[in-house]
Amino acid sequence: FSIGRSLLASTDTSIVDCTDFSQPITISSTIGVAGPNCWCFVPGAGVVFVSRQGVYSFSRTAKGGADINKLSGDIENMWRTKINISKLRTSVVWYSRKHNELRIAVAKKGQTANTLILAYGNGGWRKYDLGLEVNCFAYAGDLELVGGTDNRSMTGQYTADDVYVL
Repeated sequence: FSIGRSLLASTDTSIVDCTDFSQPITISSTIGVAGPNCWCFVPGAGVVFVSRQGVYSFSRTAKGGADINKLSGDIENMWRTKINISKLRTSVVWYSRKHNELRIAVAKKGQTANTLILAYGNGGWRKYDLGLEVNCFAYAGDLELVGGTDNRSMTGQYTADDVYVL
């Protein structure tokens, strides 16, 4: 992902600034991004991402360094006991312009589908269950859309993928 003029690469255990391919700079060798849809830019916070250890923000310092701050400290117990950490790679992270908050779709412990939404904003963390699997997110004008499935259709047949307006 990129932030400012920096190009960053990540594994699930590290983050590297590879803006200058001849001299990559390790930003973290213990915290990484869980998967390809597990990060987004949040105004005022920088890049926010999901890691096995929790939810973090990444921003550049005035001197060109990096700050990584844990945002999920308040939900640490829930993160360890209620989230399927092995499925974090499929999580979906987005910034809701409509609600001015970060949203993260994750799988609950014992499940494989991203049905639990964690939301983080000025009021702290909250959670809700949409009742459908979230596989992707997009904006269409002012509409917030998630792609996924609720395993239902009007004809009674199971559907593969649907789009839902939040």
